[in-house]
Amino acid sequence: VWDVAAAVKAAARAADGELPVSLPARAAAIAHDKSVNCTAIAPNAAFGATCSGDRTARLWRLPDLVPAGAYRGHKRGVWAVAFS
Repeated sequence: VWDVAAAVKAAARAADGELPVSLPARAAAIAHDKSVNCTAIAPNAAFGATCSGDRTARLWRLPDLVPAGAYRGHKRGVWAVAFS
């Protein structure tokens, strides 16, 4: 999870030609055994979801990336997650 607000503020303060501005991480987690195929953020920004070729989808409490659920049992890699 990245602190986008801090990066936007840093970009506004940066003089011309001092880009790119770093995007500091707020949290990181090792979540899947294979690459992540898709991510989604809930409309209220309280949860995030990831899915992977490792045949799992995971739910995360934001902004600190605390695991909130793991959904296993898919026969193939999971390619999309979404909130409604």
